[in-house]
Amino acid sequence: MKNLHLSKALFFLLSLGSFIFLSCGKSELTFKTKGSISGTVSDASNGNAISGVTVTHSLDSSTTTTDSSGDFSFSDLSPGVHTFSFDHGSYTSQTANFGIESSTAANGNISLLNSTLSTNIISIVLTWGAAPNDLDSHLYIPVGESSTTEILHSSKGDADRADPPHAYLDVDDTEKYGPETTTIRFNLGATDYNRTYRFFVTNYAHGGSGIKNFNESEAVVRVYKNGTLERTWNVSTSATEKYWLVFDMASDGTITSRDTYSSSKPSTLY
Repeated sequence: MKNLHLSKALFFLLSLGSFIFLSCGKSELTFKTKGSISGTVSDASNGNAISGVTVTHSLDSSTTTTDSSGDFSFSDLSPGVHTFSFDHGSYTSQTANFGIESSTAANGNISLLNSTLSTNIISIVLTWGAAPNDLDSHLYIPVGESSTTEILHSSKGDADRADPPHAYLDVDDTEKYGPETTTIRFNLGATDYNRTYRFFVTNYAHGGSGIKNFNESEAVVRVYKNGTLERTWNVSTSATEKYWLVFDMASDGTITSRDTYSSSKPSTLY
């Protein structure tokens, strides 16, 4: 009987010690609250909102439809990466991954390509969050053997992509979110210049009073080839520089990721 009482006493003391240790030490248990996502679906070629887009959450096949402003939302989402699909009869269907964080509304802004306008082109689509207001797309195009043309907000190229420089900045958004869309003629599986292209993004008002940096921009760059999503880049959450060199691309559409940041403008290749 004495041994039984002694065993119970030892068990009680060990349990009490464990409780005190866990209370005083650093607990490994964390409790995460749910997050949400909201965004706007827009036309990549003109930035107009698209209503009637069916947005489906792949985890449980729950759906919603964008309203007249192109807006949608999902709530009560567990933290982690979630996949959503976007479908509309007049646009190329698209699937995208979004990171959900505890007690945070993720930026789900995305742009779709008109299904009748996405053939024989490569589309580069830049979207971002509420701040900074103005991110800018830049595309270096090789012309001849030793010169370069730059497509940007002040020199948009030729809207008729059959004419030089065979590319055009469709949308230049200065009011946050995007899209900024650059399209390149891609006829018969190749661009019209048989050399390497370079794409980068500028934080236009970088260094100004109250201007946010790249790390707060939630910027995303997506590349589509003939309407099919080829690559996606999400901006670094630690980048504070002015320029984001995203990728180089060969004339056959092969992409080499760069994904680097600098305080000086990326150099031309020729």
